[in-house]
Amino acid sequence: MTPEQIELSRNDASLTLAKQLLLTYVNRALGQSEKDEIPGVHFSLVLAKDHPNPAFDAKFEKENAYAVSVQGKSILFYAKTERGLLDAMVSYLEKDLHIRFYTSEIEYVPSFSSLPLPKNEIMNPVFSMRNYLTADTYSMNEDEVTRISKETFMIKAHALGAFTPYDEEHGGLIPFYARGLFHNFHCYCPYEVYGKDHPEFFQPIEVNGHKMMTIDITNGIAENGSLLRDGKVSVANIVIEEMKKDIRSHPSLRYISLTQEDGERYFDDEHNRAEEKKYRRSGMLIRFCNAIIREIHPWALKELGRDIKLVTFAYSYTAHAPVKKEGDHYVPLDPTVVCDPNLYVMLAFPCNGFYSYFSSKQCDQVKQTFAEWKGLASHYWFWGYDIDFANYSAYFDSFEHIVENVRGFQKNHIDYLLINGPYDTKYNWQCNLRAYLYRRLMWDPSLDQNALTKDYLEHVYGPAAKFVEAMMTLYHQNYESVARRGHDLYLDTWGTHVYPENLPVSVVEEALRLLEEGDKAIDEAPLSLHEKETYHRRLSAVKLSPLNVRYINFHAYYPTKGEAERQAAKEAYLQEAKKSGDTNAREYFSYAKYVDYVESEDYKIHPIRVREHLLTKHAEEKR
Repeated sequence: MTPEQIELSRNDASLTLAKQLLLTYVNRALGQSEKDEIPGVHFSLVLAKDHPNPAFDAKFEKENAYAVSVQGKSILFYAKTERGLLDAMVSYLEKDLHIRFYTSEIEYVPSFSSLPLPKNEIMNPVFSMRNYLTADTYSMNEDEVTRISKETFMIKAHALGAFTPYDEEHGGLIPFYARGLFHNFHCYCPYEVYGKDHPEFFQPIEVNGHKMMTIDITNGIAENGSLLRDGKVSVANIVIEEMKKDIRSHPSLRYISLTQEDGERYFDDEHNRAEEKKYRRSGMLIRFCNAIIREIHPWALKELGRDIKLVTFAYSYTAHAPVKKEGDHYVPLDPTVVCDPNLYVMLAFPCNGFYSYFSSKQCDQVKQTFAEWKGLASHYWFWGYDIDFANYSAYFDSFEHIVENVRGFQKNHIDYLLINGPYDTKYNWQCNLRAYLYRRLMWDPSLDQNALTKDYLEHVYGPAAKFVEAMMTLYHQNYESVARRGHDLYLDTWGTHVYPENLPVSVVEEALRLLEEGDKAIDEAPLSLHEKETYHRRLSAVKLSPLNVRYINFHAYYPTKGEAERQAAKEAYLQEAKKSGDTNAREYFSYAKYVDYVESEDYKIHPIRVREHLLTKHAEEKR
């Protein structure tokens, strides 16, 4: 196909990228070059602001909606935004040319003898923003080349989220901005600026081992929840003025976040404790954010003509909503803890990953949290978790219910769905698969998850695909049997899924045997040396799951074997990690650092402590 067969309504960077995607992949699929014309075919990529089409515009419900209109061999892609046109291009490549973008480094382009044409379509994205966060789509503080590479892959993955800022070429800046993104109380009332004159606004806390300052979110808030207007400098006044600076300097910003610091620590004094008794910590947060957005929103409309929304967290100590139970229903503790219509709540809480967020078997805390928050806000975002952050290699059996999760969030009208995987490594085999499944299903929840999985395994692992699939089935059947026996099975960070009684040595050894069969199948296949090396390297990443648990449970699995044999199991794990190219075994931990930690005295007692905590928590839930 030639460049002349694609007409743009304007020659900006985004439309040029959309055109290049179409040219590149159509010609690859047809085995042609940009000098080869496809007789009669003509594409038009049109933005609504260039050539309005009221018939399409009336059917657009989401900002990045698009329309496809086909008349003979003339194909029109029409969208409100540049991002919409880029999504339209990728959807055409996926649906009609069956091209697959598995990871930023792995894609599949089938061959066609003639060009498949799209069908007429109006597409309103299910989720306005969406992503499964892995290193492929996390580019905070990256160099320019890496950032652009990730932005290009995110276009191919239909990913749109806060952790990779886009440039104009990649569909324009995202509508979200905030200092520090999340966990940013301290960013909007910085101690470095205001601490000397107003030390009463701040308290020292510790977050993930780091000392920092947090703020008093009751300061500047009247008893009725409004902003105090007594002329005094307050935390609330400072946050408002600092936010106005960001809104002025970021024209694309429509959502801005104000969220607590990470962890369980907060500003705590006699007044805050009295407020907590009345409103809970979550209610104190809502009251503070309500006061902020009720100043910001009318100001932005009047001064800038912009509709600004504020986003805050239901997370950690604020996950428990400011409600009480009356009969079968939850009602607000006070009218002032109901969210302003322009305040969005981002629900963020761990769950038992073996079940979907919406399963009747999910832990009671999650079910209760959903029920409590329902009706307190007009709009919700969701931040989910999908890995054991203390052990990336551990097999995390959350594959079976991905589509149930996505459809559940769709049913509950979640506008931004973010699932957090291992964002600091590119080669975690199981999260790359989950990322592909989530991203495809977030874009189109009607897709068949099982078919997507088989397709991915076939093209990523080649001759070893059936052995990887068999290992996944083996693990899942084991965990299903554990769950049926009523054992303490809990998939989460420091969960019980790696305990020897929940993952027997016979399962681990069978998993290793299956993957060795996969290696043999690769060696025996009629492939080039490069292809074999590639498949072996990818399979090495899969082997890390059984090798890891064999190492960390070595004495429980093999009570008669000695220390030298345990050290050999450790070395086998490290060697396979080196072959795989993977970098991190745990959040912020290289494989070498992770192994050093496993060898430490602290590690020997930490899982026991966590297990006792989980058992106590589950017992309380059952009561």
